[in-house]
Amino acid sequence: MDIFIINNGAAGVSLTTQYDTYNGYLNTHKDYVGYLFDGTYKVDSVIFTEGMNFDNGGWFANGDVTVQALVNGTWTDVSKLKVSPKYPSGNTQGDFGPHFEEYTFTFTAIECEGIRIIGTAGGAAGFISVSELAVMGNEIIVSEID
Repeated sequence: MDIFIINNGAAGVSLTTQYDTYNGYLNTHKDYVGYLFDGTYKVDSVIFTEGMNFDNGGWFANGDVTVQALVNGTWTDVSKLKVSPKYPSGNTQGDFGPHFEEYTFTFTAIECEGIRIIGTAGGAAGFISVSELAVMGNEIIVSEID
């Protein structure tokens, strides 16, 4: 699967329209997906469309997901993070709704060189599945490749 699928401007509808971080790693670990920018941008929201939820993973476990910004070379949690709708808390496929749900993360605007969503990879196989990841500020920063 091609990582560039996450910013083609179209949310997924099938296995071929998502990126999975599955790599056979079967232990609890942090996983992330995001962007490094070619300069500094003011960012205030991230729209995350998940991919499919499988019987062995594809989500962030137990609601452990946050947004980090790259500021002066250091990844830092953003301030006053709100998620809509609320991200599920659990670690089985049944704890999550339908595939390709969209979550909007809003936060205090921050000037940064990169942005990512990060958390504990879910399921027995410990991976996340991402269909689309858009970054917003005063304007759309990342929503598709030109």
